[in-house]
Amino acid sequence: VNPETVANAYLRLARPWRGREPWFVDKQPTNFYYCGLILAAFPNARIVHLTRHPLAAVHAIYKTYFPRTYPFSYRLDELAEYYVGYHRLMSHWRRLHPGAILDLAYEDLVSAQEATTRQLLEFCDLTFDPACLRFESNESASTTASAVQVRQPLYDSSLGLWHAKCQSALL
Repeated sequence: VNPETVANAYLRLARPWRGREPWFVDKQPTNFYYCGLILAAFPNARIVHLTRHPLAAVHAIYKTYFPRTYPFSYRLDELAEYYVGYHRLMSHWRRLHPGAILDLAYEDLVSAQEATTRQLLEFCDLTFDPACLRFESNESASTTASAVQVRQPLYDSSLGLWHAKCQSALL
């Protein structure tokens, strides 16, 4: 497949979400499958890979209802296998495309928001704006499973939630 054809088709299909903006965020949970295709179609793309402790990530997916999608997310054994495959594939993409993928730990973002935000913006060749630290004030539409969260200031109450749930399950 011609990467330019892919890029043009993607931009055409994404127009309703991006409008006339020169960039936008596509945070589909399955984008990790396509890092190679994304970088072939958009050689200047910046891929930001937000990571979490593996058990925190699995717990967050497991407790979220995804209507008609991600059937593996409702069984812990299948979810664990899926996570291992995702982790291996991300390692593969990093080896093939050094410097094109930025791994940011969710835990770092929560504990050091400004420093982590500056790291993200530098990777994306964007300048820092203090408004980035007040993302909850942004009135742009959000159509994600975390749409309610983007209207709240950053919080850390979910950092150890997986640990508490795992501990209570073992008791």
